[in-house]
Amino acid sequence: MFNQPATQKKVLETFRRINELNKKKKLKIEFPNSPMNGKPIEVWRSGNYFEFSTNIILPEIDAGYSTIFDISSLISNTKEYHFFKGSMNSCVVDFKRQLTTGRLTSIIESIPKKSESSYMRLVQPIKGNSKIAYIEGAVILAPEHSNQRYFGLNQFTIECFELDVFTVDIEKQKFILIDSRSKVDYEKFKNITDSFFAAYAFVFEDIVGEESYLISTDDHVFEKISQIIFNTKPDSYIGNSYPIFDRKMPLQDGLSYFPKSVFETICNSYLTTKSFARTLEIINEALQSALPLTKCVLFSAALETISSLINKNNKKPKPVDEDRLKKSKLIEKIEDLLSKDEYLNYNEKSFLIDKKIKYLNSPTNRDKALEAFKYFNEQLPDSLLNVLAYRNEYFHGSIPKGEQFGFKVANLIRAYEIQFLTCILVLKFCNYSGYVQNKSAIMEYHALRKDNATEKIRLKQALTYKI
Repeated sequence: MFNQPATQKKVLETFRRINELNKKKKLKIEFPNSPMNGKPIEVWRSGNYFEFSTNIILPEIDAGYSTIFDISSLISNTKEYHFFKGSMNSCVVDFKRQLTTGRLTSIIESIPKKSESSYMRLVQPIKGNSKIAYIEGAVILAPEHSNQRYFGLNQFTIECFELDVFTVDIEKQKFILIDSRSKVDYEKFKNITDSFFAAYAFVFEDIVGEESYLISTDDHVFEKISQIIFNTKPDSYIGNSYPIFDRKMPLQDGLSYFPKSVFETICNSYLTTKSFARTLEIINEALQSALPLTKCVLFSAALETISSLINKNNKKPKPVDEDRLKKSKLIEKIEDLLSKDEYLNYNEKSFLIDKKIKYLNSPTNRDKALEAFKYFNEQLPDSLLNVLAYRNEYFHGSIPKGEQFGFKVANLIRAYEIQFLTCILVLKFCNYSGYVQNKSAIMEYHALRKDNATEKIRLKQALTYKI
């Protein structure tokens, strides 16, 4: 537990160093035993990349020029700059002007360090409002300087590491910062913060990205910074509306806060269980797709993945009682009939016996998904039971029959129905009990309200469910 709650967070030096890193700087290439050694190069931040420009024609120096930044460094009078492997994103050679320009996805400003582990801080720019205060336990801290807005702080424990997570607005730009409260190595901290934002994206449908900065120091208040790492990240995505959880649920009084223990469990499960992490990754892919059919297929895959995980360590559901089936010797009788059949050849008989008959008592994919809900004593209403059958049709190139509310977003609504069931299983796997909001029902409500603004609306599903 946290025995020394944070009372103030210092960030001015962090942002001063970030601004310094982003500025255009004239450096020299350090690449011993190469014609490039000592040659000038300019590097500066542009968008969510770093750009470079040099009067060296890289292809003429080395046929493997795309990996040059993997093995060289850039130097100034006081600092060194390194790069992660594969950082060159693009490169343009202007032979006429004798100029090579390009983009880099990382840069590491380093001062030699004595220890491998440090206090670490992730600085993540965000679009929209931070949701840190939507998780229970958040507090408000006073800003360090007048050009900052008040910012909220929450504290989490992920893989036994204690973290301070807080938000700050500086010059109209919003950031989420994550501080380690003890020394940790880079890879461990990166994995922990990746899990945090995976959980954040799942709960709030807010995928933060584009770029990030990772700060390291031996000073726990982050006033003496020893290293800054910049990384380009995938694009941000903010869901259009109605994530599985919201502070203000439809038809519910007052504000709700997402349980911190559940959020931490999502993070830890992401780090320790591959199929759980895969489920969240598939959900994120589906959220970012603009194609309803793609959403349906991806959400179906996510539903199957989380269902299989839940059923993995439980007794597999069987449609027919195994003891009675064994006593009946029905499978042996069918196999005997097949072996004696005079019309089928050997390969056909083998296929039916090995691939079909032996799995005669296997549950359907719908039954497997339903069993996952039964494990948590969740009884789905009839309107949602039908959703479990969508998987087979979307996976085999078909579309479920029947109209959806009589308007053209049928597959989009179905996608949200599958997403809703998937999210329920993810939340129950992580011990959540509380209200969830049903995006497909909310979409149905708005569609019907558009055509019947003055009439009462009867929905086939509830706007919220308590799980």
